[in-house]
Amino acid sequence: MPAALTLLLGGVFAASGVAKLRDPAGMVVLLRQALRPTVPAFALTRALAVLELALGALLVVAVAPRVAGALAALVLVALSVALRVAARRAPEAVAACGCFGSGAGAPPGQALARNALLIAGAAAVVAWSPGRGPWDLSAEQLAGAVTLAVGLPCAWLLATALAREARRPRPPRPGSTSAGHA
Repeated sequence: MPAALTLLLGGVFAASGVAKLRDPAGMVVLLRQALRPTVPAFALTRALAVLELALGALLVVAVAPRVAGALAALVLVALSVALRVAARRAPEAVAACGCFGSGAGAPPGQALARNALLIAGAAAVVAWSPGRGPWDLSAEQLAGAVTLAVGLPCAWLLATALAREARRPRPPRPGSTSAGHA
């Protein structure tokens, strides 16, 4: 399981870093709301993206997975605090976290839940990682780890999409009345 979590965290951090480099606007808004409007939010977003890419690479290639897991947990805690502060200060300005670019961010509540799960995963990597990476596994174990590392984010995306779809207002069906009587 630690190998799957290491790959999962590495993939999430790499994807988040690339997204912030390509589309930093959402994170820039979040940082300006969480800190101060005068803070160099664009430069901080770029630095955060590079840090996330480095952590993602360290986790995937398993260079000191415990250290990388601890750093990942610290980054996630800091981002969660920033998101909570920004959402409290200006809920209308922080409609999404900006973690994966401005267009793909989750609402603050979902982002905090996702971060809590990722923090738990990072803590598990720190606590139970044998110190070797996923590349030292047998082919079967590696296939299982990769399947979990890919499947868990897919399950998360599916669950959040279904929740969003369930909250979406539905237009009345043709032939139905507003009172519900035919």
